[in-house]
Amino acid sequence: MEGTDIDAGVTRIGHSPTLAGSLGRMGFLDRLFGKNVPAPQAAPPATDAALAELRRTAQDAIIPGFRDFDEVVQQVQDVHELDDAATAEAVVREVWAERRRVQEGWPSVTEGDRLRTAFAILEARGFVARADFTCCNTCGTAEIDDERTPAPNDETGAPQFREWAYTFFHQQDAERLAEEPAHLFLTFSAFAPLRDLDPGLLAAADVGDEAARSEVWRQTDARVGRIVADALAEAGLPVEWDGDPAHRIVIPLPQWRNRLPGTAPATA
Repeated sequence: MEGTDIDAGVTRIGHSPTLAGSLGRMGFLDRLFGKNVPAPQAAPPATDAALAELRRTAQDAIIPGFRDFDEVVQQVQDVHELDDAATAEAVVREVWAERRRVQEGWPSVTEGDRLRTAFAILEARGFVARADFTCCNTCGTAEIDDERTPAPNDETGAPQFREWAYTFFHQQDAERLAEEPAHLFLTFSAFAPLRDLDPGLLAAADVGDEAARSEVWRQTDARVGRIVADALAEAGLPVEWDGDPAHRIVIPLPQWRNRLPGTAPATA
């Protein structure tokens, strides 16, 4: 899988029976001879640098606007290997509140709303469309097949599905929306090659001609990409794509605004 884990840089001292026993005997002798034994010291509070790292992780998860509060808390806790959720929850609560205050000044229709509209258009045209889907492109492509909706079997009894194509962006794509200006990349393809292409090309592909099979998939993906790009434009989003199915579709975003889950426009 793609991605880089962030280490919190916390050093933990393991328990040593020998060391513990020595300290216990020293404590007994100190008490016996009347020496003052200092009280155990509380764990030092998190440093400003450590808190800044926690905030950055929270912002990367919150600003894109796809994950709920509990999911963000869990992410911060996991990324920084925190034993206690209290610190993560406090940081997330602060960043969450800041984002809610910011979104009060947004227009009624945001970039996030337009993206949802585009995905709804695509779903009506037989697509699986997913946002913030899986950790990376490899996993997304491998798992998107499981997102299809079963339909009644055909006359041969073969399983059928409502969707014939897909598009998605993964969690790393979503997290990059926290930095403005942003570029959102969409992956796309079909679950099977189209059958309304040149009959001679299809016949060659069916008998194992690798060049023909590659061309069938190239034409299939080019058509899928054009449908995705058109839906994005129809929803009012800018689109950058050169028509090459080997390239992901790009949505350039000078500003990314997507309301947090469970919140509505101020004018609603």
